Amino acid sequence: MTIHDRMCWEKQMKRVIQLKLGMIAIATAALVWFSGCAGRTELRDGSPAKLRYDTGIGYLNKGNPQEAIKVLKEALEIAPRQPLILHGLGLAYLQIGMLDAAVDNLEQAAELDESDSELMNNLSSAYLAAGRYEKAIAAATRAIDDADYRTPAAARFNRGSSYMALDRMDEATEDFTAAIRLDPLFDMPYMKMGDIAFAKADYAGAITSYDSAIKLNPTNFEAMFNRGKAYWHRGLLTDAESDFNKVLRNTTDKSPLNRSAREWLEKIQ
Repeated sequence: MTIHDRMCWEKQMKRVIQLKLGMIAIATAALVWFSGCAGRTELRDGSPAKLRYDTGIGYLNKGNPQEAIKVLKEALEIAPRQPLILHGLGLAYLQIGMLDAAVDNLEQAAELDESDSELMNNLSSAYLAAGRYEKAIAAATRAIDDADYRTPAAARFNRGSSYMALDRMDEATEDFTAAIRLDPLFDMPYMKMGDIAFAKADYAGAITSYDSAIKLNPTNFEAMFNRGKAYWHRGLLTDAESDFNKVLRNTTDKSPLNRSAREWLEKIQ
């Protein structure tokens, strides 16, 4: 790895985003946020397109996808068919839940640069969020098969989540286990393992996995809500009530998770 590559890699952040689909469903996908280092590009430093691109990615990484879209569109008008710009636009649309636009931009980027495994993983995230699970599996597999891919745990998580949605639980378990081995500090695979145990009525096993996820990420309120349900099934109502109340205190009234926590609290009260 060159010094430049190492600097680029140190800037990257793996994030998990939650996208609301309609009013009730939530799809979780593992994205790799990027600083503009990865992928093939012909953008010259100091050029108008590169300056706008860098500004757009700055907005995106600061959680302002609307401004990112505006500036990245300007960059694309100057330099059409640039995979890095299309990649950034796809991530920005994905962050605000515009799934068709996200998929369209990421697919265009992938057609132009099939060698970018981070792009393939993020395309998998978009497919996963859109419920296109077979395509999500194929894109994630492309990233996983790249021996030089630096964040394979994210792609394993996406493929495992897609297998899980298709009720292919053995394959999902294999991918989540691999994701945990590759990145022990990544909380989401632990949560998904808890979900699989919960579906099998192994509530003790589910609680153990949810505990691991919450220990790594105390703001993983989906895992906390699911642990509350597992507690309820085991008759540990005080623990269940505690988890549901924490979810209520830390989520908005309009969020599906908040409404679900209220419904489960009514079962206890």
